[in-house]
Amino acid sequence: MSIEADFTNLHRLLVERYNLEELRTLCFQLSVPFDDLGGEGRQAKARELILWLRRRGRLGELSAQLALQELPTSGVASPALEPPPSSVLSSSARPPDTVDLAIVTAMPEELRPVLELIGGRERWQSFLLDGYVHYHGHFAFDSASLSVAACALWKYGGDPVTAEILRLKPLRPRLIAMTGICAGWESKGIHFGDVIVADRAFHAGEGRQTAPGFEPDVQTYQPPPRLMQWLRDFSTDQHWFEAMQTPRPHSLRYQAEWVLCRMAERNAPYPETAADWRKVKANRIDFPRVRQLLLDNGLIGEAGQLTARTLALLDELRRKNHGKLAPVRDPKQPAAHYGAFATTEAVVAAENPFLEHAQRVRKVRAIELEVASLFSAAAEIEVPAFAVKGVSDYGTPEKDDSFHAYAAEAAARWMYGFIGAYGRHLVRVS
Repeated sequence: MSIEADFTNLHRLLVERYNLEELRTLCFQLSVPFDDLGGEGRQAKARELILWLRRRGRLGELSAQLALQELPTSGVASPALEPPPSSVLSSSARPPDTVDLAIVTAMPEELRPVLELIGGRERWQSFLLDGYVHYHGHFAFDSASLSVAACALWKYGGDPVTAEILRLKPLRPRLIAMTGICAGWESKGIHFGDVIVADRAFHAGEGRQTAPGFEPDVQTYQPPPRLMQWLRDFSTDQHWFEAMQTPRPHSLRYQAEWVLCRMAERNAPYPETAADWRKVKANRIDFPRVRQLLLDNGLIGEAGQLTARTLALLDELRRKNHGKLAPVRDPKQPAAHYGAFATTEAVVAAENPFLEHAQRVRKVRAIELEVASLFSAAAEIEVPAFAVKGVSDYGTPEKDDSFHAYAAEAAARWMYGFIGAYGRHLVRVS
């Protein structure tokens, strides 16, 4: 069958079987960024999905997914629904009999840096488990060569990660790892791009709602003691981040301080001239977001002028820089922290989000959506598991989305460094 015939057949199948929201779910399953696809409406999105996959040599995954979907049960056979061509299906492999390591991420953007660890998606073989797309590859180290399966959940959250752990059971993994992004507690010395290793996790919403208020019932989950010792021992490694490829962005805080310093030097709004705008671009300042942040915090007026509230902030910058008016620079490289993870049921964007959790579990350092469920489900199938996540925000209303890619790669790099150091022991993990 010709390429164009394959294209036409796949497009017809998508349009006939999926509405727009179901196409979005299909993209989650295939780790395709739905919002980045061009076109408007179901037919256009279906076309762009096929083109996106064809450019990357991944049409076999779509065909395999379609082959596993249940046909409409109207009682009448539908001749229009032809099976995908066998030549396309052949590019999706059978699941491996067993793997040494299974890596789970919540979102496609978190899976991407995992696949890049060994050269990108083309170095992995796709396969299906219960109709969900997974990837099989190998981590080759001096001390060991490990068979690895990796996937992104179809949707973030505790229930999807529990279902995925049970789905992985037939592969008999010796170890399960989760990487991705989380919110970190800024006042504990945690910066954007740092990674946090979970030494335990708890469901923040577990408890009883009574008339006087919520009564928490805290139960913590954690890696097995032997694995926890390895994780702690790896804290001495100072090289895990050296192979990172994602450029470190400036934090929104640094960018705001940079603009305020320029304004204070001139005692005038900034930027004003073409040269000013070139300098803004050269310093990678996202000025629209910075300006909105400064307005929201009352640090500049509508005309761009400094306010009285800014003077205290500028004095603090001079104190931190020994009399020089300059922004406080972000760390040059990520650091690793260890602590408890508060697993919530919804994304958090609140003032001081960690204070309530810290009253229940000492040393809470991260807020995210999956790790407590990961540890609980992994214990159910008797497979040790650990989690490391990169800090992309502080759980406050001022989200800094620019760190998503950097934080996701930092977590993947820490995991890869740890597996390189301890992978040879996986056979003895219990």
